[in-house]
Amino acid sequence: MMRRLIFATLMLLFTASAFANDVVVQVKNGGLVIKGDDDANTLQVDQNGLGEDSVRITPGGGTTVNGAGGAQVFPGLAGKGAKILLGDGADVIALASLTLSGKVVIKGATGSDRITLSDATFRDPVTIDAGTGDNAVLVCSATFQRDVVVKLGKGTNGSVAQVTCGTGSTSTVDASAVVFGDDAFGGNVTVKGAAAGHILGYNDSTTAGSIAIKNVALVGVCYNTIGGALNVKLVDPPFFSGGIDCGTGSFTASAAGNAALAMAGTTVGGPFTIKTGAGDDSVVLVGTPIGGALTASLGAGNNFLFFFAVQAASLKAKAGADADDLISEDVTIAGDGSVKYGNGPNTIDFKTSVFGGDLTVKTGKNGDVIHASGATAGGSKSIDSGKGNDVVD
Repeated sequence: MMRRLIFATLMLLFTASAFANDVVVQVKNGGLVIKGDDDANTLQVDQNGLGEDSVRITPGGGTTVNGAGGAQVFPGLAGKGAKILLGDGADVIALASLTLSGKVVIKGATGSDRITLSDATFRDPVTIDAGTGDNAVLVCSATFQRDVVVKLGKGTNGSVAQVTCGTGSTSTVDASAVVFGDDAFGGNVTVKGAAAGHILGYNDSTTAGSIAIKNVALVGVCYNTIGGALNVKLVDPPFFSGGIDCGTGSFTASAAGNAALAMAGTTVGGPFTIKTGAGDDSVVLVGTPIGGALTASLGAGNNFLFFFAVQAASLKAKAGADADDLISEDVTIAGDGSVKYGNGPNTIDFKTSVFGGDLTVKTGKNGDVIHASGATAGGSKSIDSGKGNDVVD
C-alpha cells in the first residue's frame, strides 16, 4: 500500500513538472481559445502561408503548447473570434500577420506582460485587458474595423523598458505603457487605466470614430487624424516616471502627482475635452485643428497650458486656486473664448490670437499678469483680474 502511495505521488509530481509553462490551445465552435498557466508563457500567433480558417501557434522560451514544443497549426476557425487568457506570470504574446473575424478578447492577470498586435486585421471589436503588473501593449501597423478597448491595471513599482512602433516610443516605471503606431481604427478607441499612472503614445494613426483616454498620467498624441471627439482625463499618480518620443520631439514627466498631455500635428474632427487632477499638470497643443469646442478643466496645482497654431470652434479654460499659466499663440477660435482662473498668481498671455466672438477673462486675487493686447475679438473683450496687484494690458 505504501509503495502504491509513493508511486502515485511521484506520478503526480512528474505530471505537474512535465506540463509546467504549458499553454492549452483549441478551436472551439469556430473560435480560437488560448489559456496560459501561471508561468511566463511566450507565444506567437500568425497565419503566414495559411488561410483565415487556420492559425499557427509558435511557443518560445521553454513554453509548450498542449504539452508539445514547436509550431502547431490549428484549423477550423469560422469567424468566431479569439479568447486569450494569459494567466499569471510575465507573459509575452504576439499576434502578427493575420486576419481575425469575430470578437477578440485578450486578458492578462497579475504578471507584467508584453502584448503585441502588428501587421494584422481585426474585423470585429477587440478588447485588451492587460491586468495588473507593469505591462507593455504595442499595436503597430494594425487595422481595426470596429471598436477597440484597452484596460490597464495598477503598476507594481517595476519598470517597462523602451517599447516602440516605428518612430514613436515610450518607457515608464510603476505603470503600464501603451503604444499605437501606424494604425487604422474604423470605430472608437478607449484606453482606461487604473489610478496608478500610465503612458500612452498615439502616433501616426487614423481613427474614424472618437477617442476616450481615462486615468493616464502621460499622453502623447502625434500626427494623427481623429474623425470624432477626443476626451482625455489625466490622473495624478502617487509615483511615476517615464517619457514619450514622437519621433521629432520628446515629452517627459516625472515625480509624484504630475501628469501631462502633448499633442502635435493632429486633426480632431469633433470637440476636444481635457480634464486634469490636483497635481502640477501640463497640456501642450501644437498644430492642432479641432472641429468642435476646446475645453480644458484643470484641477488644483500649478498648471500650464500652451496652445500654438490651434484652431477650434470655441475655447473654454478653467483652473483652480493655484498659480496657473495660459499661453495662446497663433490661435484661431471661430466663436467665443472664456478663461476663468482662480486665485493665483496667474499668467495669461494671448499672442496673436483671434476670436470670432466674445473674449472673457476672469481671475481671482493675488496678483495676475494678463496680456490681452495680442488678442483680436470679433465681439466684446472683457478682462476682470479680480483683487490684487495685477498687470493687465
